[in-house]
Amino acid sequence: MKREGKSLDKAVTELIAALKDRDWVVRGHAVRALGQMGPAAKEAMPALLAALKDRDAGIRSAAAEALGEIGPTKEVVPDLIAALKDQDAYVSDSAAWALDKIGPEAKEAAPALIAALKDQDAHVRGVAAWALGYIGPDAKEAAPALLAALKDQNTYVHRSAANALRKIQAIGKT
Repeated sequence: MKREGKSLDKAVTELIAALKDRDWVVRGHAVRALGQMGPAAKEAMPALLAALKDRDAGIRSAAAEALGEIGPTKEVVPDLIAALKDQDAYVSDSAAWALDKIGPEAKEAAPALIAALKDQDAHVRGVAAWALGYIGPDAKEAAPALLAALKDQNTYVHRSAANALRKIQAIGKT
């Protein structure tokens, strides 16, 4: 068992180094591999936070997803809030998804997620609503924006908003 842990640590270390490679393909594979390792790659979080600022949007998006996969920790919330405002919809979407995985610990992201309910991209709006639901009662200030999102023409958005409203009201009562 010790040998497996040591080889896993070595793999994480090598993947962290690969995040600095000049080739975006290498960086992309490294960031995705770290995300797939889940909590075992927790020591890569600082490097993944740096990858949220990569010049390549695919890397930024994958870094947000990897942070969500590695484990819910509120220390990454400010960086994910910044990524939520990225000009690339895939990055914004991935940041909202990661905030969703963090759940109630991401309550400081509620205002940014509320703003994302007006994003041009329907999937970003839907994932933002979903994330607000997983924050739960601490996101009750989102209720008016979620009620407005119920009128969104996109089915995913209005269903996500309805789900979020149920969770915001119900989680505190169970």
